[in-house]
Amino acid sequence: MKRLCTVLVSMFITLMLLMSIAEAKGGSFGGRSPSSSSSSSSRSSFSSSSSSSRSSGSFGGRSSSSGFSSSKSSGSTISASRSKPEPIRVTRDNVMSSIGKKGATGAAAGVLYKDFQTRNSPPINTRTTVSKADVDKVFTPQYRSSRRTDYYGGYHPTPSSYYNQSVYANHSGGYGIWDLMLFNSIMDNVGDRGMYYHHQNDSSFQQWRTDANAACAAGDTDVCDKLKDLDREMAEYKAKGTTINPAYVTPGIDPDIYEANNIDVSKLSEIKICTGSVGSDYSRYANTISKITKLKVNAISSNGSVDTLTKMATGECDIGFVQDDIAMSPNLVKLATMNQLEVGMLVCNKESKVKTVADISKQNTILVGSDQTGSQFTLNELKKYITNLGEAQINNTATALQAAEMVQSLPNSCYFSVSTPKSPAFMNLDKSNKTYGIPIFSFNMTKKQPYPLVTVDVSYYKNLTQEEYKKYGWFVDGGIDTIAVSTSLVAPQSWIDQNKELFSLLTLEKTNIQTSLQ
Repeated sequence: MKRLCTVLVSMFITLMLLMSIAEAKGGSFGGRSPSSSSSSSSRSSFSSSSSSSRSSGSFGGRSSSSGFSSSKSSGSTISASRSKPEPIRVTRDNVMSSIGKKGATGAAAGVLYKDFQTRNSPPINTRTTVSKADVDKVFTPQYRSSRRTDYYGGYHPTPSSYYNQSVYANHSGGYGIWDLMLFNSIMDNVGDRGMYYHHQNDSSFQQWRTDANAACAAGDTDVCDKLKDLDREMAEYKAKGTTINPAYVTPGIDPDIYEANNIDVSKLSEIKICTGSVGSDYSRYANTISKITKLKVNAISSNGSVDTLTKMATGECDIGFVQDDIAMSPNLVKLATMNQLEVGMLVCNKESKVKTVADISKQNTILVGSDQTGSQFTLNELKKYITNLGEAQINNTATALQAAEMVQSLPNSCYFSVSTPKSPAFMNLDKSNKTYGIPIFSFNMTKKQPYPLVTVDVSYYKNLTQEEYKKYGWFVDGGIDTIAVSTSLVAPQSWIDQNKELFSLLTLEKTNIQTSLQ
């Protein structure tokens, strides 16, 4: 027993001695200081947003303190714990100065537009409304220049003497309407190479490539390597079956930053745009487009979507607003789509006793305005799915506004129109209190019918919504249940082929145009 106690005392003394030695060295049991916490470790992780990463000037570099942290323990001794650095986030601050002559690869490829899209602040002109102040400020050349600087910030191409001679010497301002920085960023693989793929048939892009090839042929192996890499990526696009879209612009940016600085606006051709009938929303859109872009727009009235297609075919209009259910031709290119869906509304005189589409018979007349309207086309499509609509007589001898007046005085008449819910025609009908909206819905409608079903909320109208539908419609929500139709600004391919530079400029102004379609 005495011997056992002696052994235990000896072990205890040895243990205490070991602990004293460990404390004297500033460590803790297991080699970890009490102050080596998770918070200390997280602070020590390298972050590319730190000032040290910005000053290092090397992609993937780290400051001398990255991976280390120091903190005081309770015993006033200093401990140092090494931690694994976090992966470096690619930003324009740490990648642009480290691309080197061979161009960007891996995570650095396309960093310009990738980084631009992930920012918290959206493009300045993507907004729900456009005020006069916006027009005066946002779309001036000076403000465009600041947005361009913001996009290319940190990117400083260093062209060789060969590239300077073949490219910069004659095209320092750009090629056609395209800014030279766009081409440089594509070659260095920090820009959106999708722009090169989709615009490869543009004469300006082809001229740049000719000049870049000349620099390669003159002995610039750096340019040769970059062009070879560009061609490799273009082959990948083609192998994937990517369809060339001449209207493509980099997603998420203000495309006008790609515009060359030396565009002579006074030499731009006038664009004739068909706007639909007088007083329509399209007329207002055309006027706004002329204000917020550098384009010279001449608004031309038409009798509707069908008439607009005819006028574009004959050259009376260059581009125009057309309902998407009509604009199905592959020879039409969409420039922008209205932000708000239009609705196909059927409004009937109260004396007609028509309350649902099932009540429509041979005794009724549906007024659609001119046979050149998109409304006539949409009504004909609906007849395929709602048979009762086909029983009524169709009157297409008046204008849309005249038809909206006629339905108020003709007892057995109805009025059908595709427009925005707050169009002048619908609002005037609501004020007259002589008509009400008819739900365009039938249980006989097949799932194949092409139009989305929507409800025009009860808050839109005081009188047009029938009393029994003010609380609940067919689709539960109160209001007028009907169909939706989208409308786009389109350009014929034949016009695009003859006006490639002007179409490219339209492409760059796409965001500004889309903004105006409110």
